[in-house]
Amino acid sequence: MSALVTGAAGFTGFHICRTLLERGDSIVATDSLNSRIDAQLRLDRLAPIRSEPGLGFVRLEIEQRSALATLLDRFPHIDRIIHLATVAGVRDARLNLVSTPRPVSRHI
Repeated sequence: MSALVTGAAGFTGFHICRTLLERGDSIVATDSLNSRIDAQLRLDRLAPIRSEPGLGFVRLEIEQRSALATLLDRFPHIDRIIHLATVAGVRDARLNLVSTPRPVSRHI
């Protein structure tokens, strides 16, 4: 099985990626690594699994629909999407509701 995991550098995303890799799934992991949370912290979180066979990491702004469509065209073997990308912090999400679309739903 092959999954696209958005928000993969977050706490939950990392643990889901690790669990899927342990059971032998292949993963395309994405994260924007934006400035809301320290990008180096998130890269460090991914470090233990970055070299695992079956894991590909793509830095991606999920809000850019054309970039997401290109990614899905590039990896046609993806059969599941685990969508965890979100605005980090409730306060930021409340202030910017427009930037939290549901672009993945049209590809399911």
